[in-house]
Amino acid sequence: MPKKKIKKVSVLNKVVQEVFKAKTLDDARSLMRECLESSKINDENKQTMLDEIEQIKTLNKIHQYIANAILAYEGDRII
Repeated sequence: MPKKKIKKVSVLNKVVQEVFKAKTLDDARSLMRECLESSKINDENKQTMLDEIEQIKTLNKIHQYIANAILAYEGDRII
């Protein structure tokens, strides 16, 4: 019997809808920061993501970042 494939789920799935509803860049950034800081992900990856979200300058770019981060982690990224 073939092994059942376990679907990886990004920790960012917890806040993605709230991030997309955020009215300001700072609100979206804060939601992501809180989620990442309380997660159990690798400290190096966590710090990289925290640094990257601090450098984002627009709300649209943070939306793009969270979507790409989720897709990359879950293995669904195209590019």
